[in-house]
Amino acid sequence: MNRCVKRNIDQRCERDREIARSKKKRTNPLQLRQGKCFFMLDVTTVGSELAPAQQDSTLADLLFFLDQFGSTRAVRIKLHEQQSEIRRLERQVERLMHNEDESTLQKTTST
Repeated sequence: MNRCVKRNIDQRCERDREIARSKKKRTNPLQLRQGKCFFMLDVTTVGSELAPAQQDSTLADLLFFLDQFGSTRAVRIKLHEQQSEIRRLERQVERLMHNEDESTLQKTTST
């Protein structure tokens, strides 16, 4: 590898390390060695702003969902499906409410 290119990669990686430190994220050592400086999530900081009772509740929920679905990906897929269903139901309710408003308006204008 050309010295100039390697120095440029090293500088970028050092800059990424500094950003990671400032954002309390960890960088993957393998990616750093390969010249790819991507952030990895520091799992020790996830949920650290929550109160202990909230952390316990969140962990219990996570364990329940993992037992039910087997993986976090399956949980995310199921939650996405539920969100889509909720949005669909909200639209139906809005249409019904709009139709009800129109029928009430027509009744008051016809009398």
